[in-house]
Amino acid sequence: MILSCVLWEQFVVNKIYYCVWGISYIDFFFPDHWYHGSSGGDMIKPGWSVSKLKNLWYYIIAVSIFVSAALASSRPSFSKRG
Repeated sequence: MILSCVLWEQFVVNKIYYCVWGISYIDFFFPDHWYHGSSGGDMIKPGWSVSKLKNLWYYIIAVSIFVSAALASSRPSFSKRG
């Protein structure tokens, strides 16, 4: 999840959307607080929407869980030999 958060910060925040009230890395963990409307100074890049941002967020979470599960299942098991 930490890597997902860093990737979100590097490739999404201030590139696809900008939130006046955003707090960099913390934004990743609060998906409903990314965009409050253009009247407040927030910005979404043309072609993007809040629903597309949420879909991207869900995709990143799914990939993170998949990679974590794959790495956890490929760990060698250690057994005590007596």
